[in-house]
Amino acid sequence: MKKTVLLIALVFGLICNTFAQDESANTGNFFSGLNFAAKAGINFSNMFGDVGNNSYLFFVHAGAVIDKEVHNQWILSLEPHLSGEGQSLNGGYDRIIYLNLPFLGKYRVVDNFTIGGGIHLGVKVTERTKFSDGDTTNRNRFKRIAPGFTAGATYDVVQDWFVQFRTNLKLSDVVRKDGGDSEGSTILSFQVSIGHRFN
Repeated sequence: MKKTVLLIALVFGLICNTFAQDESANTGNFFSGLNFAAKAGINFSNMFGDVGNNSYLFFVHAGAVIDKEVHNQWILSLEPHLSGEGQSLNGGYDRIIYLNLPFLGKYRVVDNFTIGGGIHLGVKVTERTKFSDGDTTNRNRFKRIAPGFTAGATYDVVQDWFVQFRTNLKLSDVVRKDGGDSEGSTILSFQVSIGHRFN
């Protein structure tokens, strides 16, 4: 896990350094011209692996979008958000609230439509398990850190308002070794968001 996190940090650092050098050659200030937005929406997530007969869990997410146009139609973006992810299972659910930190490269296909992808780091904020009898508990079953991959698209509906589609896949086992998970489990999440830009 530590090697995965370090690899993600290294890749992002290299990306930032490359774009920062290009920006410095043009304007001298990488941090000028940042664009900020807020977004919120719904998640459709499920777990795959040693999970049994499960189904998708519906929950919400909310956060921010920080964009920086770095070269022609290319944009570097940070999209920190809180996201409820997990699975519905046997009349209950496993739900983990992550602080996801996606670092994305985006390409503007046309003026109001971008596609992109990159890496994200999920940090567990809290978790909750509900059993079929209605009891709920925090079992501390899921790992604190969950790196992953993010891809999706953004469409500007009207000025300052946009809709966003994201797919997030945790790339490593999200369950602790002592959590009763023998095969390993990952989380796949689909997000639909509505957002508003502030500048």
